[in-house]
Amino acid sequence: MVVCAVTAQAGELGTFFWPSTFVPQEVADIPVVMDGPWWASILDPDGLVIHLLPLSAYEYEGCTDIAFGAHSDLDISAAFIPTGAVAGTFSVGLSSPVLRADENTLRVCVKLKLEAPPPPAETDVWVGTVRLKISPRP
Repeated sequence: MVVCAVTAQAGELGTFFWPSTFVPQEVADIPVVMDGPWWASILDPDGLVIHLLPLSAYEYEGCTDIAFGAHSDLDISAAFIPTGAVAGTFSVGLSSPVLRADENTLRVCVKLKLEAPPPPAETDVWVGTVRLKISPRP
């Protein structure tokens, strides 16, 4: 057996060592984003009004086309909320109960059947509001 004696100068050894214990090192932060599972927006909401025009003395009807943007297919429904300005039966209809992501126009129509003679000649009498509701398709 051969033993060699080696001496070291006083001071620090100049070699670099990786940490001697396994300490996790932060390497990168990666942002994670997602689209909501469903959304829809009216592309041009300004000026959306349905004007009811007379079909007969006691029946009125009006429609409007609404441009939508949607991320996925959605179920859509509509309800009419009357103001009480005229007495009658209101109904609202949609061109489709499904708002498809690849189609961007929905037609909304309102029909009114008056119970009494029409009101005096006035313009732009506010008779109600159409409320649209969306929900994700199962």
